[in-house]
Amino acid sequence: MQRRGTVRVGTFLVSIAFALTVIFAPTTLASGAPADDTPPAPSDTVTEFYPESANLSDCVGLVEKPGCGSDARGGWGQNVVFVLLFAGLGIILWRVSRGIRANRTIIDGEIDGRADDTADQRRNG
Repeated sequence: MQRRGTVRVGTFLVSIAFALTVIFAPTTLASGAPADDTPPAPSDTVTEFYPESANLSDCVGLVEKPGCGSDARGGWGQNVVFVLLFAGLGIILWRVSRGIRANRTIIDGEIDGRADDTADQRRNG
């Protein structure tokens, strides 16, 4: 049996999707094919990550080869993202373990309470 809230949320999401379809479908259908007035792409692209003197196919691979890197790679921003990523994972793991311990304490308390009730009934009964 579904709860009322989930039915209301589902109905709301379907109505939003329908409204967006009604609003944006005519504009996308009326626009047709885009005009071909875009300039042609350049024959070669310049990137700051690979040196101009090295052959690009020599620098592509899983391990960075000598003479193929640049100072534009990495830096302090990448290190900050790395630290924040692992800090976030640490917080998530800490919260999960804390929730498991709390749940385990409640379950163990209920089991101990049932065992005590059963022992009392045997003594009294």
